[in-house]
Amino acid sequence: MNLRLPRYREVKDKYCVCYFGPCNEYITLLLGLRKQAEAVLPGLQLYIGCKDSLYGVERTVPESVIMQMIREPWGTGFGHIREIRCDMVNHPIEQFFKEIKIEPATYKPEPENRVMRFCPNGTSPTQSCTQQEVQTFVTHYTKLGYVVRLDGPWNDAGMVVGVECPEVWEAALAGKSTVLYESGLGTAFFRVICPWGEVISDPKGIHIQEDRA
Repeated sequence: MNLRLPRYREVKDKYCVCYFGPCNEYITLLLGLRKQAEAVLPGLQLYIGCKDSLYGVERTVPESVIMQMIREPWGTGFGHIREIRCDMVNHPIEQFFKEIKIEPATYKPEPENRVMRFCPNGTSPTQSCTQQEVQTFVTHYTKLGYVVRLDGPWNDAGMVVGVECPEVWEAALAGKSTVLYESGLGTAFFRVICPWGEVISDPKGIHIQEDRA
């Protein structure tokens, strides 16, 4: 993307990172970590390009507008536009932030809140829970005294449990008690953002079949 010098001076500090794929939690993470990136790189203004259906949060840019800027670069509003994609091996947001030291969220436990929001559905490369796995989690946390909910707002719960998805990442970024069921690429990144969180691959030692939904 080549810009004339006067125009480049106007937009050089505006950086737009884009993700247009199916994993909406990647946008959740970009939004949640944006302030940290800008703090490490003073003067940088980080914008986030997303699917038109996710547009609306401050400093997000819809895909349709980004595509127009790429076709007509002389009218772009950014010094650099970068699209990230998932290679099915590495977590793309972890890779994007690998040169920036991410500070963990502040832990805000709610021990009196016995509602557990369970999030079993992921988007590839994250695998969703099978029906057997869902029942295993529901039974386990019910025995621990939680009221398990499979829908509703995550922020009303005292604990959020599930596979990688927007709700689990939002809860981790908010400092909620969070449990990640390991079925995707973001386990290491989860441990950085949410060091108090629990990561499990087999719920409480109960055998889980390897065939997934």
